[in-house]
Amino acid sequence: MALNTDGKMIGRWHPSRRSMEVEAQVTRALRGGTSAMRSMGPVFLPPDAREIRKHDEYQKRLLHTFLMPAYDRAVARIAAKPFQRAVEIKGLDLLPENARLLERNCDRLGTSLTRFANTLFDQGLDTGIMHVLVDMPPATKMDGSLMSLKDAEDRDVRPYFVSVHADNLIDWAWDDEGRELAYVTIYDEQSDTNPETMEERSVQRLRFYSRTEWQVWERVND
Repeated sequence: MALNTDGKMIGRWHPSRRSMEVEAQVTRALRGGTSAMRSMGPVFLPPDAREIRKHDEYQKRLLHTFLMPAYDRAVARIAAKPFQRAVEIKGLDLLPENARLLERNCDRLGTSLTRFANTLFDQGLDTGIMHVLVDMPPATKMDGSLMSLKDAEDRDVRPYFVSVHADNLIDWAWDDEGRELAYVTIYDEQSDTNPETMEERSVQRLRFYSRTEWQVWERVND
């Protein structure tokens, strides 16, 4: 993956991801409700000739405009239909004991597999893209040695699922046959406060995963 070793291409957006932004701003506003719609101002509520001259009149109309949650409710109903029956894992009794927890707690946050799939489908109806990252805690002891299978089971060391929203999935590529992902790049941004200086900062992070390696790139904005 020499393409990404110097960081020149690590933050690029996939062409399909860039084209999604045109429609994404509509669904984000519909999901965000009245406040999101109003914040977009003239994008969804263009002023007429009189309101262009009298900005106060436009602000009055903007503050008296409300977005009914019809889209949000419709998507919720559609997304719930496939999961009226709980999702079950075939051959669950053949899995190790801690792996059987996937049905009840698939993300290590207490989310059932049914609820997780429902949320994933709900996101996919907006964007047409759904991605699940399968991760696993390191099976190592405090001294760095590997755990035995019994220790791993006792300490609940097992794979778990992480749902990646389409807004955070910025780049990907398929193998030559177009069947499996060759790599993905996931973006996230977090803000925190330095407890000593009380200064705020934001950390932009890119996580790059291929079949053979993973990389993490960070940019800190003070």
